[in-house]
Amino acid sequence: MKRFIIPILLIISLTIGGFFWWKQNGKPVSTDDTLQSFLIPKGYSASQIGNKLANQELVRSSLAFKFYVQVTAQSKKIQAGEYLLAPNFSLFKIVDQLTSGPVEQWVTIPEGLRQEEVVEKYIAVLKKDKTEAEVFRQDFLALTDGKEGFLF
Repeated sequence: MKRFIIPILLIISLTIGGFFWWKQNGKPVSTDDTLQSFLIPKGYSASQIGNKLANQELVRSSLAFKFYVQVTAQSKKIQAGEYLLAPNFSLFKIVDQLTSGPVEQWVTIPEGLRQEEVVEKYIAVLKKDKTEAEVFRQDFLALTDGKEGFLF
């Protein structure tokens, strides 16, 4: 009987301890609501993003961030770019912000492309649906008609 009590108590203790650790690390770092610029370079892993968030004091624990984005499969949805985050955001709100897309997106336009090729580059980065893409394409081509040399 004693053989079973110790492992059960150990499991219960670890579960309760894990719950309180998770609850504490999911809270905001502070009550400061000042938005900060947070930049994710291309190719950063969830681990690197978590460490950077912890260094900028936007999350309490980089381990909690990494664990959460890996378990919920959110790590694949985080894109490179600039985000506006505040220390009063909870861990869950920060992950939500990071998965909703960056404030700014980078587009590389190689020299010598025609305006039709330039607009396709923008559409590819902006990931618009077919209807939005067609409206954007028509507006872009109308606004840049005769200004092809100035696009670069």
